[in-house]
Parts: sequence; structure tokens; C-alpha cells
Amino acid sequence: MELLFALFVVALFLNARAAFKLALDWKGMVTTLRFVRDAYARLDALPSEEALEREPRAPVFLHLVPAYQEPDIAETVKALVSSRYPHGGLHVVVVTKEEEERAPHPGMGVSTGELVRRLRETLPPYQQKRLTISRCPVRGARRISSTGRCGRRRCARSSARTSIPRPSSSG
Repeated sequence: MELLFALFVVALFLNARAAFKLALDWKGMVTTLRFVRDAYARLDALPSEEALEREPRAPVFLHLVPAYQEPDIAETVKALVSSRYPHGGLHVVVVTKEEEERAPHPGMGVSTGELVRRLRETLPPYQQKRLTISRCPVRGARRISSTGRCGRRRCARSSARTSIPRPSSSG
């Protein structure tokens, strides 16, 4: 009888814990739904593309895309550069490994960097300006820091684009 009571207490505890977790999940979903509804209600208050283009304090978005043996990289990069954000405020930097440039994966045929360069040639000029391709000369898996360095060595930028222009402060 004591064993049966002990099992009952353990089952009750586990069910109470599961019910508590379910209640927390439900609260999180309700909060997210409220947040999304509020955001859509304020959608008309957002500035237009023209207003963002004129605003000197508008944020600059930099998408840093680390890519290694990515056969579908063109779709991702095209979606990023096709963003409706003003031309001068959006930049996409694709960082590949130099090791892959020298010896691409046999299943891909060409390197990820070559796929991005081919895509870049098909883009309109204003989208080409948004796209930078860099090669990281480091072997092995190392992080790329926010300073643009791979490990302790600098990344080699593609000759197609050497720097990211800053928006002018005149308005």
C-alpha cells in the first residue's frame, strides 16, 4: 500500500509539473499573439521607403552570411539583396573559405563563392552594390569576429567591392 501511495505522489508531481509547463507555454503564445497584433496595428505608422532614404539617422543593415559548401546560397543571397530597404542602408557580405575556393566539394562542381559571383553578375547594378564577397584564408573552423578578421588573419575581400560606404550625414 505504501508503494502504491508513493507512485501516486510521484505521478501527481509529474502531472503538476507538466501542467505548469503547459500553462507557461500558453502564456507565451498569448503574449506573442498580442505582440504581433500590436505590431500589425502600428504598421501604418512606419516611415515610407522615401522617408528612410532621406533620414540620415536611418539604421544600416549588414547581413553577414558565412557560407561553406552551400549549393543553394544563390537563393538566400538573392532574397537578402532584394529587400525593400533603401539602397544605401542595406549590405550583404558573404564570407567563404579560401580552402573551398581552391578545392570545391565534388558534388557541387563549383565553389560557394563562384555561385555568389555568378549571381552577382545577373543582379541589377543597384543590387550589385549591396553585395560583397569575402574569402577567409583560415583553415579549419574558426569564428569570424565583428572586426572582419578570421582568427588572427584578415579576410581577403573580393575585388568587386572593397568597402561598405557609410550613409552621408547631410539630409
